[in-house]
Amino acid sequence: YQRRVHGAETIMMVALLHDRQPVDVNYAALFHELRNPLNRIASGIDYLRSKSANCKELYSMSKVMGHAVQLLDNTLDMSKLMEHTMRLDEVPFMLQQECDTSCQAVEHLLLEGVQLIKNAIPDMCLQGSPRHLRQVLINLMSNASKFTTDGSVTLSVLVHSHKETGRVRLQFQVADSGCGISPMDVSRLFRKYVQLERGQRGQKGTGLGLYLSQALIELMGGVIRVVSPYQLGLQPSGAEGPDIQGSLFYFDLDFNISTPAQCPTSIREAIVLPCGLRALVVDDDEVNRVLLTRVLTSTGVFADAGWAVDEATDGEGALAKYSKNDYDILFLDHHLGSGLTGLEITRAIRGQFKNQPLIIGVSGACLKEDAEASAAAGQDCLLGKPMPSHAALAQKIADLLSKK
Repeated sequence: YQRRVHGAETIMMVALLHDRQPVDVNYAALFHELRNPLNRIASGIDYLRSKSANCKELYSMSKVMGHAVQLLDNTLDMSKLMEHTMRLDEVPFMLQQECDTSCQAVEHLLLEGVQLIKNAIPDMCLQGSPRHLRQVLINLMSNASKFTTDGSVTLSVLVHSHKETGRVRLQFQVADSGCGISPMDVSRLFRKYVQLERGQRGQKGTGLGLYLSQALIELMGGVIRVVSPYQLGLQPSGAEGPDIQGSLFYFDLDFNISTPAQCPTSIREAIVLPCGLRALVVDDDEVNRVLLTRVLTSTGVFADAGWAVDEATDGEGALAKYSKNDYDILFLDHHLGSGLTGLEITRAIRGQFKNQPLIIGVSGACLKEDAEASAAAGQDCLLGKPMPSHAALAQKIADLLSKK
């Protein structure tokens, strides 16, 4: 397992350096191919964890996988930034849920005794790009963990101002009690490939996390700043309080406010799935197909729901099975090797059959334009690889079914 993850990281590191010398690479295709093996590993780990919830080794493996996926996302966004093709999402999201997910992604990076603190996170439903906000927060907290040997890493979100137009300005802060940053290092922090040596404990990165975070924040309309050593109670207008050893990164962003009804519900709420539904999983990759089938029939709330799940390996087989069975849910991989694609299967079902099921697309290509193509074809949602955990998947399906 570790060899496969490190092998994927090596490939991604080569891709990260492509701007240093001309290379003709189809990055979208490369990352799609990388997501397939990552999906097999991530889905397998999630399935095993559902059977052995307290296994420390599986917990550690899931965190390593999360790191590999984060590196993949950083690499893809770097390539898009350099090609000037980056597009931000504009979807409703729960702020607390995104902050919780970001903190969970970096917990394993902290040394024993170092606390990860969430401070004053408002309970708000916003409209924006949660994937990129999450990516920035994970990058900043991961960076803080490298320089913090005791004390804490703290994520805070302050409401700076409400606007009458239904918008809000928030200030995001990531503070640590580590060794701090010298004035000379502050001036070069956000350059590509720069890695500070002072106080860094063992972990080496790509030197792109802060550069990418700055670029994403600017795309979202903000500016990132750093203070080291920082002062307790820093506000945009100035600082009050005692000096604290360590560093503080902060930035302001404006968001439209959404209604709770528009936002996805938290997976912490009780999930209820209808019993006895029939599902069809369509994927030409046997491992992905079998793992998803096992998740849908024997993990968590899925096991209690007692779903019947069939499989198909190509578009023609999927349509043949659908014509003979009233399936309630279809999971369609977008790239099926040969024959019909997942989008073509969707258009055929939407146009030819009276029974209209819930259709969930699955793809390693999961950017904004891919989601738009999925919706235009008639799919109810698009899930990116690696697939979400079985609990998150159950919550997503419950949300979709409640809207049908």
